Amino acid sequence: ALTADIETAFLMISVSERDRDVLHFLWVKDTNEDSSDYMVLRFARVVFGVSCSPFLLNATVEHHLELHQDSHKSLVNKLKKSFYADDVITGARTEEEAYSHGVKQTLTEVRSKYCLIKGRMFVRKEIA
Repeated sequence: ALTADIETAFLMISVSERDRDVLHFLWVKDTNEDSSDYMVLRFARVVFGVSCSPFLLNATVEHHLELHQDSHKSLVNKLKKSFYADDVITGARTEEEAYSHGVKQTLTEVRSKYCLIKGRMFVRKEIA
């Protein structure tokens, strides 16, 4: 089996300016005082734990893969079948099969130069 993880995947996705108000929160300016002096802040990135976050991540990954469908069809098709949330999970029955079918090469290509890197999503934690 081969696995890899997208580094800080949710934080790599920007939230549209018009949608940031639904991700607002209160921030106390001085925690040492008992004042009600606070400010309202908004998240500008997708937050882990919000119910729509997995969908947004999936849609973003899918979008960046689709950008390369014409030029790297086999790689994109392999990756579409290999993602679970922010993890790439793929493999082969034997080590020889992994190398002959390019499973190891697929993760190496993603890490080094293709699809997700252009979306500023960097693959890390590659395990063979």
